[in-house]
Amino acid sequence: MAWSGLFAPESSAILETEDRAHLSCPDFFQAAPHAFAWLLQTVVPCQSGDGQPDMPSASFPVLTREAVYWQDITYGSNGKTLGGLTGQLVLQGSLSVAQAFSLVASQYTGLGKNRSFGFGFFIIPELAPASPAPLCPGLSLAKRIFSVSALKEALYKLPNSSPGPDGITVDDLKQAGQPFLERLSDALVTGTYTPGAWTLYRKKKKDFSFRSVVVFNAQERIVQRVLADFFDPGG
Repeated sequence: MAWSGLFAPESSAILETEDRAHLSCPDFFQAAPHAFAWLLQTVVPCQSGDGQPDMPSASFPVLTREAVYWQDITYGSNGKTLGGLTGQLVLQGSLSVAQAFSLVASQYTGLGKNRSFGFGFFIIPELAPASPAPLCPGLSLAKRIFSVSALKEALYKLPNSSPGPDGITVDDLKQAGQPFLERLSDALVTGTYTPGAWTLYRKKKKDFSFRSVVVFNAQERIVQRVLADFFDPGG
């Protein structure tokens, strides 16, 4: 059974001072066996008289291979960090039905703290074909916003008004069809999209002041429309 994921302990108390020197080592759990026992205790709880994690015994899977390291992730403007173990473990042994259920369910619920940040989730590759729901990461925000279907819907909401500086109309883009939308989606998702130029008009008002009117290219209007639809669907 292989295990891969990012795990942040509920309490750094399981990592003694001497353990921290091994955090960057691929054999961390061999160097700190009580940390491995604590991890197994979290996944497949067993009764313990003193409330402390039991050392691995015959009832626990045996760690046969590990390739893990400590990873710190910076977040926020003040440079705070969250840290956890990431990598792969290979375990061998037998579990009770309850322990196996707990282990499988933990793939969906996560373990440890900071699960709202994505910590504590792992995958058992051997079970992937039989998983009731996919365990791969969901779509990124960019892929959700700039999907081909969303861009097409935005395109067909636009009026065929005056073209922008490139002279291409909304109807021209409709005729370009699926290939155009796929190229636009790919550029937006991969970050290679570059907005085009725009034209600025000044219209005289009745009080002799001026109102500025910006005319974007039709392609930019699609992008603006799809963003508005996503963040303000009722707007």
